[in-house]
Amino acid sequence: MHSILERIIAEEDSVSSKAILFNPTNSPSRYFCNRQETIGIVPEIGGIGISVSSQTQDKEDTILKDNPLSITKSPTLWVINAKKFTMSINPLTGNIVQINTNVTKTNFTPRMYILGLIGTRFLIYREDFAKNFFPAWNISKDYPKVPVQLVFHSIALISQKAEPKENEKDNDEEIHIEVKYRFLQSSVSVEYIIHRDHPLIRIRTKIDLRDSCCLIKHFFPLAITSEDVTCSTQMGNIVRKRVPKTAMEKAKWEFSIHRWMDLSDEHGGMGILNQDRYGASANKNGLALTLVRSPPYPGDGFYSHEEVISGDRPQYTDLMEHTFEYALFPHTGSWQSSHLPQLAEAYSHPCMGLLLPNFTPGFLLDTHREFKPSTLFPRVETDRPNVLISALKFSERDINALEKTQSTISPTGFICRIYECEGKPTEFHLILSHIFPSAKELKVESVDLLEDPISLSKDPVASGKNPVVGMHQTSSTATWRIPLKIKPSEILTLEIAL
Repeated sequence: MHSILERIIAEEDSVSSKAILFNPTNSPSRYFCNRQETIGIVPEIGGIGISVSSQTQDKEDTILKDNPLSITKSPTLWVINAKKFTMSINPLTGNIVQINTNVTKTNFTPRMYILGLIGTRFLIYREDFAKNFFPAWNISKDYPKVPVQLVFHSIALISQKAEPKENEKDNDEEIHIEVKYRFLQSSVSVEYIIHRDHPLIRIRTKIDLRDSCCLIKHFFPLAITSEDVTCSTQMGNIVRKRVPKTAMEKAKWEFSIHRWMDLSDEHGGMGILNQDRYGASANKNGLALTLVRSPPYPGDGFYSHEEVISGDRPQYTDLMEHTFEYALFPHTGSWQSSHLPQLAEAYSHPCMGLLLPNFTPGFLLDTHREFKPSTLFPRVETDRPNVLISALKFSERDINALEKTQSTISPTGFICRIYECEGKPTEFHLILSHIFPSAKELKVESVDLLEDPISLSKDPVASGKNPVVGMHQTSSTATWRIPLKIKPSEILTLEIAL
């Protein structure tokens, strides 16, 4: 492990303080994380694999000067100015009441909804399961008929520096604003996290749910005219109607999302990026992300194939503390031109990092197990933003052969699965670098999802019948550029042998 890192580091500028980063996606990522916590943001890292990042204090001072982050507070409005957007919060309710992109000042003005609170808000409902025969699975259709009052408790500016006084500006790297609410016997705490140089408004929500039959949503009212809500699926997307008209559309009062959903018109749009919440809804006023619910616990009839659980089974589900994180992405143009899928992948799979304040060659890094898998693969990326890599793994054929022979030699090839995310045919290059040991030739073959070879007539490799491609040399590292073609929304699986 350390020999690979030393070679990569040798290509970087010589500085004493470095960060070894592993990007798990080929989307350019700026999150620098360690053990699930974001501890910094670094220059964009492209490609799956290991990278080295280093910044001098002069560069940091320049970034801070060019991209200031500030907050202006008054009794009725808090305004946060970042590089990409301006956000306003009502301190009397804790709700976001306005978001402007700083490019064209496109205005997303929230509207009044059921509870009479202006701005984004949490919506709490009590579900009636009288006509719902599968309450643990299905959300009741008429849940909006029984809203629960949400009571604002407090708002606070969280910062390492002293909290600024009224009308005073802060210039920290990040601003954290915490808002607390209560309803019935439960509580909600939401933290808005704004970085000076990042386009996302991160939202970290903690819910202490103590009330049964409740449904909790985070609602985002938007002044956007489009009726089409684009929702991501695994390796694709689907368009759903914001205002249902047909019987089929009306039956979808709740729909599923994967990494993101987006509402856009000719002026721009708002994307909602998601890490672990997969239900949502929409209406003429905006979008809502479903966070948690507490329906009755399924009875024994649904588990007839298992041993009946003892009487200590809870009566209702999920009556506990929950923590979720999701993000808002205000953008100009379409979701395709804003590269929303790539940003969502980078947000859901942030970089893993290891700080090395005083790196010296020979420093033993292979004790850090989180980086071990990346030592056996090259850095892999594509040169088109709409072509994403979803898997990088050893081939099952190699793994089975090694298991039979009980060999300790690493496999010499790997599987790379690619897909097109914006619905357009694309010619691109698959770029491999930092191959260790350096290979003289690569054999590239298209396979199906079972990793069985596809006939050469269907081989997408642009070089035709010969699956071996040429090599492009840069400095002391072999970089391979494999020319490929992909159809709209196609999934492409390649076996690459070193």
